[in-house]
Amino acid sequence: MRHLRILTEAALAAVLLAGTLGAPSAGASETAPPAPVPGPVAVQTPRLTLVTGDEFTVADGPFGRKTATLLPAPGEPVPALAINTDLAGNTYQVPESAAPLVASGVLDRELFNTSNLAAHLSGDGRIPVSIAYADGASPAAIPGITVSGGTSYVTDAGDLGAALRRETSSGHTAELFGSVKRISYAGPAAAEAPDTSTPAGEPTYPLRVKVVRAPGAKMFLDVQLYNVDDFLAGGTGSADVGADGYADFGEVPAGHYAAVARDAVYDADYKTTANYLGDVEITVGADGPVSEPVMDFSSAVPVQIKTPRPAKLQSYTAFMSRGDLKFFAVPVFAASGTAPLYVTRTGTPGPGVFNLSVTATLNGDDYAYRLNFNDRDGIPLDATTETLRARTADLATVDTRYAADEDATATATIVTQTWKDRWFTTADNYATVTVPSRRTEYWSAGETFGRITATSSAVRTARWRTYAPGAHSSDDWGGSPIGHGPQWDWIPWNTATCLACRNGNQLTLVLDPEHDNGEGHLYSAGGITGAHLKISADDLVIHESDQTLGVVQQPVPKPEATYRIAYETERAGARTSTRARTEWTFRQARPTEDTVDRSKAYCFTSEACTALPLLDLRYDLDTDLHNTVNGRVATMELTVSQLGIAQQTEAAGARVEVSYDGGATWHRSLAVRTGTNRFHALWLQPSSAAGTTPALRVTASDSAGNTVTQTVWDAYRAG
Repeated sequence: MRHLRILTEAALAAVLLAGTLGAPSAGASETAPPAPVPGPVAVQTPRLTLVTGDEFTVADGPFGRKTATLLPAPGEPVPALAINTDLAGNTYQVPESAAPLVASGVLDRELFNTSNLAAHLSGDGRIPVSIAYADGASPAAIPGITVSGGTSYVTDAGDLGAALRRETSSGHTAELFGSVKRISYAGPAAAEAPDTSTPAGEPTYPLRVKVVRAPGAKMFLDVQLYNVDDFLAGGTGSADVGADGYADFGEVPAGHYAAVARDAVYDADYKTTANYLGDVEITVGADGPVSEPVMDFSSAVPVQIKTPRPAKLQSYTAFMSRGDLKFFAVPVFAASGTAPLYVTRTGTPGPGVFNLSVTATLNGDDYAYRLNFNDRDGIPLDATTETLRARTADLATVDTRYAADEDATATATIVTQTWKDRWFTTADNYATVTVPSRRTEYWSAGETFGRITATSSAVRTARWRTYAPGAHSSDDWGGSPIGHGPQWDWIPWNTATCLACRNGNQLTLVLDPEHDNGEGHLYSAGGITGAHLKISADDLVIHESDQTLGVVQQPVPKPEATYRIAYETERAGARTSTRARTEWTFRQARPTEDTVDRSKAYCFTSEACTALPLLDLRYDLDTDLHNTVNGRVATMELTVSQLGIAQQTEAAGARVEVSYDGGATWHRSLAVRTGTNRFHALWLQPSSAAGTTPALRVTASDSAGNTVTQTVWDAYRAG
């Protein structure tokens, strides 16, 4: 039996940009003359590519681990994945195109350990590999792999992935390119942890699980065994299903166990036609198993999702999870895609935690359901279906707008992330939506969701949020004007890093280069082609660089100063909001006490921490789905605020100006206060502006004297 490794938990404080922001400088003097300022550490949006060419974004996960989320190319079908997380915290995400090659052993499974790849891949994205050839064969060129300094690297995963798919479709699943027996990952090893072997001297008993495969299933099958009394007490491990149909776990101590596995059926092109998740509960006594355990996929029952309005399933991600009596739990096996899903009849689960979790997207004509279900009671032995029912009273309604510059329609990929609090992970569900469009989206209430929206030009994320039953709200993706703002996020498993703070004598700043109209949206990748950031303290320039994310962690030269931040970006291929410039001014002294709640925001040192009083502008310009203001009268709602962790101030005033000649001349609009931090702006467009893209300039201040001026060129289209 192969013993799994156990995760040694790191400290809970996971810094959002850990390893990319420099460490705070030690011993900086407030009275010393200004010294040359160290250059900032460049930060690129974390991305990685698997050997199949599938691209992932990388984010910080719970317990200091990295998580990876697949981003299929726009217009491509939603991915079908086999996902498995072991007790060491390693998550394996194997696209169906690679499944036969991993099953045959010609591709190393570690090439799909996205947790390990996310933690160790270098900035150039090259994946180190080793190649084993057939006996007597000479090394041959492999598409997408180059040799540098005696080491082989995947340097063009797109080429390699296409070549691997050609080999698979030709039936070459045991040997590639005529002579390659195996391609292995040659980078840093995956997480290691203490062995789960049975303590010496404790009685053990033989355990074999009979596995009845799903109809038509032929590929390699691995079964995980968990001691649900205590994962660490011995017996936890894995075994392959042998030719005799048994998974042999060798000798295990007495106790309660759960065996869990995923089976799948593929067509001739290795496309998944059915997914199966199985669990069998086992009791091992002094005489061994009470009865022969059988995992019967052949009698598994279909999973059906019922919604209040007719809707067609677009994709799902299903987890079969198990935990011990100490509530240490993992998402054991998962299946993702659109193929029919079946689950075995478990009966009443034994000790510990059981959960069948299904995250799904279903589409109607102009609406969609984004749902999460949890079944913690098991599947009855007499069940004929596993029905998951969404009820209107348990849903929240979000009127969602997807705007775009393009004249023609396009496709955006929506990744719905569901936080599994007890399983220390997220479940990613993939769907597509036509852009531009308006849709009514129904979300499961009480669940914590994150979200990624990827188009051909940019990738944006949304803050994690939990919807209340019956709540009604709106969301706006890609709407102009698109400017800048300070970054702030909330992570469900942790406090977020304060990304616009002064911590003692250290200034930390990460700016969002693509602030669209949706509250809580943040730029993630793509779109920005040029950026420039300049920070001054009084008349001294303390930082200047060309960084997309405006990342700074910087000692400041004076205990108190008036700070000026100027940030400018350009957007590639955009027709509206092509360029933006934002200038902030504020006066700040070194803090003497925390004004930030450290339970909600992580500061880099124990020194007093305060949020930078940067004013944030959010626009709601009345445009159509192509960011066009139709008619002579333009209206816009403006919100002036600060970071949620900052001490809130009242907006003192706001001015909105429009230019029809690229900023040479400006015309002031009528701006009326409608609330403490809200304004309504109105202006009349000349008939000569039709078909042009006017610029907007917004200036605002607060009661503390902080100011912001933001200029957006080609801010919208005039109809």
